[in-house]
Amino acid sequence: MSRTSPQIAGETIFVGTQLHALVVALSRTTGQTLAVIQINPHPYAVITQSPTFFDGKLFIGTSSFEHYYAPDASYPCCSLSANFVALEFSPSTSTSTSTSNPSPHSYPRHNPPKPRFRVLQNITTIPLSQRQAGWAGASIWGSQPSFSSRRRLAFIGTGNTYSTSASTRACQLANDLTAYILNGPDPCLPQDVLQDSVLAIDIDTGKVGWTHQSTGVDAYKGACGYPGLGPRNSALCPQVPGPDADFGMAPAYVPSSTSTQHGHGDDDMVVLGRKNGVIHALSAVTGQNGMVYFAVINTEFLSWQLKPSNITVDRGAYGALDVKNGRIIWPTAVP
Repeated sequence: MSRTSPQIAGETIFVGTQLHALVVALSRTTGQTLAVIQINPHPYAVITQSPTFFDGKLFIGTSSFEHYYAPDASYPCCSLSANFVALEFSPSTSTSTSTSNPSPHSYPRHNPPKPRFRVLQNITTIPLSQRQAGWAGASIWGSQPSFSSRRRLAFIGTGNTYSTSASTRACQLANDLTAYILNGPDPCLPQDVLQDSVLAIDIDTGKVGWTHQSTGVDAYKGACGYPGLGPRNSALCPQVPGPDADFGMAPAYVPSSTSTQHGHGDDDMVVLGRKNGVIHALSAVTGQNGMVYFAVINTEFLSWQLKPSNITVDRGAYGALDVKNGRIIWPTAVP
């Protein structure tokens, strides 16, 4: 089963699966499976980000259902680290029917080259050393990456962590940290654990150009409970649970124009929102932060006020904001 949007390139359709983190290539005309590749070997790795073709490569990230197993005390949660890959797909294009004196680029009909994937780039959101220390999570949920052909960059957002390291837990106790740090640096969050982060990745080399890591250790998993779905199991939830504030949407790349902050060639922006209702506007060149506040989802039907009208609603909302200054132009409550 897939929850990704299909990507069509020529005569091939690409999808990602919710089991085994497979990327599947299908014939557009017959539906036949042409090639399959697993891009993350973890047993609970899944794909929720839609595969996206750009400049001849297929880009796609992985996420996980591992955190849902956290309420089970017999399961040693957690161990997954998400990753983002660039794939090359080579279709079979042979139409040769002759076996005599074949050219170097032709093949007999009974033995044509098989379609195949090849991994060109593979970027993990948590490095091996931190995974070995106990960190897990930082999934890539967003609907698709965005790209800048001018900057030669791909932009993705990541989610919360599921588990932390013993040194981080000791740091939280030593600093008397009992709640998520919303503003300011968190001394217990390693800079290379890319949770709740935005990454700009060079599409030619696979190197990370810049990262923007949100403040605060955001460790959260199923044992911490979900409103209306299950209670918290404090024994299995991280000692300082975070707000589960993923970057769960696709980043929007906004080229420089009179609508952006300075209107010159160096203020391209990347705009994306977190699950805590905060929208971030970042420099596409450096990842430097500017942000505006805009609530979108209200799963507990709490009362809050739309801005600037101050109308009280108990639902989610959607709206438009000015990327130049963050001003909300119009908000509309969900009917």
